[in-house]
Amino acid sequence: MSDMVAGGWILVFLLAQPPAARDYQKATELFAKHDLQGAEDALDESLQVDPQYVPALALKARLAMIAGRMDVARRAVAAAIAADPKQSGPRFLLGFCLYLDNDFQGARDALARADQDEARVSLYIALSEEGMNHTDAATLYYERSLKLDPMNAEARVAYSRLLRRQGKLVNHNEIDAVRTALVVIDMQNHFVAEGFPVEVPAARDIVPTINRLARAVRIAGGQVVWVQTTATGALERWANHHKYMLTPERAAKRLASLDESADGFRLFSGLEPLPYDLRVKKIKYSAFIAGSSDIDAQLKTCGVDAVLIAGTATNVCCESSARDAMMLDYRVIMLSDATATWTDEEHAATLDNFMLFFGDVMTADEAIGRLVPAKDRQSA
Repeated sequence: MSDMVAGGWILVFLLAQPPAARDYQKATELFAKHDLQGAEDALDESLQVDPQYVPALALKARLAMIAGRMDVARRAVAAAIAADPKQSGPRFLLGFCLYLDNDFQGARDALARADQDEARVSLYIALSEEGMNHTDAATLYYERSLKLDPMNAEARVAYSRLLRRQGKLVNHNEIDAVRTALVVIDMQNHFVAEGFPVEVPAARDIVPTINRLARAVRIAGGQVVWVQTTATGALERWANHHKYMLTPERAAKRLASLDESADGFRLFSGLEPLPYDLRVKKIKYSAFIAGSSDIDAQLKTCGVDAVLIAGTATNVCCESSARDAMMLDYRVIMLSDATATWTDEEHAATLDNFMLFFGDVMTADEAIGRLVPAKDRQSA
């Protein structure tokens, strides 16, 4: 009887919600499942009922940013601020939107009106200050952000970078697209899909970012490379790893899942590879180490000498590939929001160390903003 009573109260609560709130709740559930179109449709229904419903406007802005529709994002944010000027969330989204557009002063001003007790607000004030070469102010806000959230990977990486370079944002102010490849590591079902043997749940969250990067690199004239781990040749070329580092059961399970005819070998369904993208099969953690794959030969044939590293896991195959690429004299950039691993701590530590000794660490937007398209490239 008590369960029936509880269920009745839940039903009453749901029915008591305004229609706009119910549609918004549906949108958030679809967004969590990566159904972006379904989420957008539900938000449109919510906003038809109440055009000033701030949570729906804020989520609409986020979806528009993910899709690169910054004009839609700005209109949604402006409507949310007009509907409730006291809310901090829309102010943050406005600042974030302006930051992505490289309007650092505008971003700084908008974020200053948001709740600065939020770590993310202080982080993007710091990034905006750094974008304007205000290194003292950037340092102050990075420290504030990390005090509020000590494990924030993006803040840790950005702050470490600032301290190391004393105001120089990155080594690569421009990225020559024609000589650059986006190398996407191990975004296969075996490592990404729910329920598979070495699932990295956070890897599913970076799929939209990887797709957006791939589109930008292709449009600019660069290469996109999809790297997949294969079981073919693993026992011949990497025998000791399978014999001593894995139990017989784990080794057998790994080899079966990464067989090229198995579902585990296939790229995750949300990714958007194109027929003319490069495909590479690797045996070992690193794609670039001798005996693992032919990626070095493929890239050299294309005239590539710089690589953007995306995929999973940050601290295993991505880091191994990135380090070995650097040792082969590629210019290497690891993408902080297009790589993923099991914990924030592992992710942050890997990127911190890579940035200090091996190459650059950037967000996807920072890398895209530095791409020099083929048509704008000056010949040597």
